Amino acid sequence: MARHCGVEPRDCGVEPRHRDVEAKAIAKVKAAATRKARGTIGKAQKLKIKVTPDLSVQILGPDGQPVSSGTAESSTATPSSSTAAPNSAGSGHTP
Repeated sequence: MARHCGVEPRDCGVEPRHRDVEAKAIAKVKAAATRKARGTIGKAQKLKIKVTPDLSVQILGPDGQPVSSGTAESSTATPSSSTAAPNSAGSGHTP
């Protein structure tokens, strides 16, 4: 467009990028391999994934051992002052 006004475009020494069929095919295979390696999928593929999670909860006691169902009422009790972390005055946090 600028040529008809008498202005020549600057030559920056870079040829336009025209890839042949073989280069395009190689790029497509490389892109597919990269997506597979990274585990990336498109929006439609994400919507097709249906997972029914197997939910289970395990409550651990203060000793790191699982709490049995007979002592579930003790796990809902509030912690005593001896197990609670003391508030430090210099921490800058307000309770």
